[in-house]
Amino acid sequence: MSKEAIFAKVPSWNKIRLLKPPPYGNFSTSEIPIVQKLYGFYLKLHSLVLLFPKVEQHSLGERLESLTLSIIEGIYLANSLTAESKKSRLGLVNAELSLLKLMVRLAMEIKCLSQKQYLTLQADLQEVGRMLGGWIRSLS
Repeated sequence: MSKEAIFAKVPSWNKIRLLKPPPYGNFSTSEIPIVQKLYGFYLKLHSLVLLFPKVEQHSLGERLESLTLSIIEGIYLANSLTAESKKSRLGLVNAELSLLKLMVRLAMEIKCLSQKQYLTLQADLQEVGRMLGGWIRSLS
């Protein structure tokens, strides 16, 4: 069956409106500020991991990315919990954040990241840490 015959049977093909993707970095006003910061961090990290040597890209790079996504997921989950559950979940997220900071430093020390790239990523992680610490203290 030819393409024309297939498309002739589906007259609605010419009526489908393709949706545009959302603008880069566009967040709703209800988005959690710490998630906005982590979203920007992930975008930076992902572009840098693509420049890692192949071996590190598939080991350390993947681990850095998955840990970042795990932190974002943990924050979203914590946001929907009760105060006591939220505090324990945020404690786990804080531990993951500390591990992420360590792994970013490791990436710099094995020359996957330049010192400038490292400082940029660490500045973002420090701000996320301050935001997370403030959130945890507000629950006490």
